[in-house]
Amino acid sequence: MDFNHIKKIAERFGIQAELKGFGHVHLKGIVLVNYYPDSRRQSAYIAGTNRAFHGMTVETAVMLAMQPRSTGVKEERGNQTRAKRRMLRRDARCYYCKRELRASTATVDHRIPLSGGGLDNNNNRVLACADCNRAKADSMPKTAP
Repeated sequence: MDFNHIKKIAERFGIQAELKGFGHVHLKGIVLVNYYPDSRRQSAYIAGTNRAFHGMTVETAVMLAMQPRSTGVKEERGNQTRAKRRMLRRDARCYYCKRELRASTATVDHRIPLSGGGLDNNNNRVLACADCNRAKADSMPKTAP
């Protein structure tokens, strides 16, 4: 796909498009989207996550860059609940204050926040009590325990 066409559509929505080479385009809006328009699956990825979107047109990829990240508490569903239970079996203490946790009091936190470039994967997730998770918010931890 012609990069100038992508750039023109992005600019129409106030999004900056930057060609990174090898069919890789950065769409810089509220979030950074890595877009691969020439790939077989026309994929897009939101930076800092492992979430892939396939079959993306230029317009939908640009719209993806315009979507704010959710900052509220997410409702836990199947995989999230199972992951939290696995983490509790390994160590049922808050990563920050070492308080004993139960399934009802534990929250899953990103040690390095997604807004700070952290990844949404198991290596970056820890259990925290609600107080520590709320106090840390999207800041980087001061020290590792």
